[in-house]
Amino acid sequence: MKFGQQSLDVEFANHPSAGYFVNSLFGWPAPFATDMPGGGPAFPLSALGLRARATSGPWTALAGVFSGEFAGDFRLGGWCDNLGFADLRYNALGQQLANPAAAGAPFVHRGDFGLYAVAEQMVWRGVEKERTLSLFLRPILSPQRDRNLVAFSLNGGMALRDPLPGRKDDTFALGFGRVEIGGGAVGFSADSAFYHPGVFKPKCDYEAMLEATYQFQATPWAQIQPNLQYIRNPGGGLADPLAPNRKVGDAVLAGVRINLTF
Repeated sequence: MKFGQQSLDVEFANHPSAGYFVNSLFGWPAPFATDMPGGGPAFPLSALGLRARATSGPWTALAGVFSGEFAGDFRLGGWCDNLGFADLRYNALGQQLANPAAAGAPFVHRGDFGLYAVAEQMVWRGVEKERTLSLFLRPILSPQRDRNLVAFSLNGGMALRDPLPGRKDDTFALGFGRVEIGGGAVGFSADSAFYHPGVFKPKCDYEAMLEATYQFQATPWAQIQPNLQYIRNPGGGLADPLAPNRKVGDAVLAGVRINLTF
């Protein structure tokens, strides 16, 4: 049992190999960060909570109750919250929010929940014990699409440790991710296009990404990690503010992360 100020991303719904990546989808994923109130109790914020853990042989079960100020979670492969969640498409009168003639605040739904699964498996070990290949996959579902900006997310990939001779502390990793926008938000984007025929309003649907990274252990106290990402349909489909009548184009991101330990 553990009681106190805690972050859910430390023990719940994580997989070790995802820690090599830079894109936030591999850390605290989009359905949690956007659908939970306040983004949920994850870095850099945490919440008062009670966590229970039980282990029997190869099996481990985790469950927790956390402050509803950020998110009320009862987790064993899922989360739930009993706060109010605004409908993304309709107001309290059943009118489309994108309609300029509509009046009033969005309809408020009571409660929300999501489900997740995490799988990681080492599938190969080389002659050197440090050289291993692991695969991982994490699907996340927020089925109440009328109130959740992100309805489904999937990320996965592989991590090859000790990828080159003499580099037992290095890791090469490839990953992918996809985020599906909820039906309410998709409907709102379609309604916006209908009610504003003279303004380009792209349909929201999904965002996808690929990432490649290499974690180079330069010294016992320094890591250098080049990173390359390809983002397909950024933001799920956004109008380009610099070019009318088209969406923001796909993006290629490159960077380097340096970790120093003192």
